[in-house]
Amino acid sequence: MGQHETDKLQGVKILILDPLGYLRVQCNALEREQGAELYYLKSPDLEEAVALIEQHQITVFLALLGEHPDPELELMEAVMERMPKVVRIVFTSQLTVRQAFFASEVTHHALLDTCAISVLLQAILSSQRLTQMLFKDDILHYMSVLNMQPELPDAYLKLRKRLRREAMRPKAIADLLERDPELTEHLMALVNSAWYGYHREVENPLEAASLLDARTLRDLLLAAHLFAAFPEGDRWRSFRFETLQQRGMLVGKAAQHLCRSVKARSYVQHQAFLAGLLHDLGIQVLAARSPGVYQEIMAEAVSLDQPLYALEKLEFGVTHAEVAAHLLYSWHLPVAVVEAVLFHHFPNASQTSGFSVLMALHISDSLVRSMDNTMGCSLASKLNNAYISREGMDKPLMAWQILIADFQEEVILGMQ
Repeated sequence: MGQHETDKLQGVKILILDPLGYLRVQCNALEREQGAELYYLKSPDLEEAVALIEQHQITVFLALLGEHPDPELELMEAVMERMPKVVRIVFTSQLTVRQAFFASEVTHHALLDTCAISVLLQAILSSQRLTQMLFKDDILHYMSVLNMQPELPDAYLKLRKRLRREAMRPKAIADLLERDPELTEHLMALVNSAWYGYHREVENPLEAASLLDARTLRDLLLAAHLFAAFPEGDRWRSFRFETLQQRGMLVGKAAQHLCRSVKARSYVQHQAFLAGLLHDLGIQVLAARSPGVYQEIMAEAVSLDQPLYALEKLEFGVTHAEVAAHLLYSWHLPVAVVEAVLFHHFPNASQTSGFSVLMALHISDSLVRSMDNTMGCSLASKLNNAYISREGMDKPLMAWQILIADFQEEVILGMQ
């Protein structure tokens, strides 16, 4: 290995949970070839892990999942909640559907335990880069000025935690929802939105829990809370926030549709829907916080023929994608969702390869028509052909364009 290919982790401190030494080859390579400093954890004990992370200023946590991996995944979940900047990577040979969902929500990557060192190195470096981008000084400064970061509702947090560990019956879900009538009212409005696709009214939480996949209902619950948390003020004139949310619903369902067409894993399908649903949350946040200024930069984006995010950056020091991604990461949403939201306008800046949540979101946001507003400002992404070519997706793109066009037509016909 040449010098330029080594020492990429010089000074990086890595904690490893691997009691039986199955990751010896990868670990030796991290230390010998990449310059990492390694520390070892003997069992999935949270307090010991936290003590080691704090004592040695650990920035990367690797864990081999056992035959029954819930203890290791619960440890990753706890580290995520207490020390979110620590990169979390697990190794496995096989997971059940539920465990795959769990891993996708509490780690940055789940890798095969036989993966090459180059794969592991790329996972570490890309995860570190993402975290650094989310916590840049200009983002932190704006978030401190924003002072509009709502807490997530108890019903959502309990539902999220339980679904990572067990299947839930509709009655149990409905009981959770009914403890928060105001939030449930917002949720039912989303479920009954014509843009969601039901052709009859869903009357109560129990019926919603019976009709919808539990994780979809959980994600709609989150969206309902966040949409309500950033209300439309009296000074806002350009478009209804409800219209922005409806387009997010359409983009999310299109992204999910795209994932199904390529037979992506079920958790990828769910995360693509959630990413689409919330990808423009940052626009709502910026417009709610600075309505007059935001309307001015929308008009300026049109007059200068520049993308909206470029004018946001000049005015606020951040883009709507950065604001939303930072918030979602702070609320411990899946890293794939955060990454997709962050890069949805310029996916070539991401190091994720192949078909991904990001690809599904970018293509859907580019192909689903933009929403009307008084400024005539496009809120959609512009299709990044360099990214499509980089990932070798030029040929599938033609089929996806037809797929999403047909999907949009079905939605519009269903609303008539």
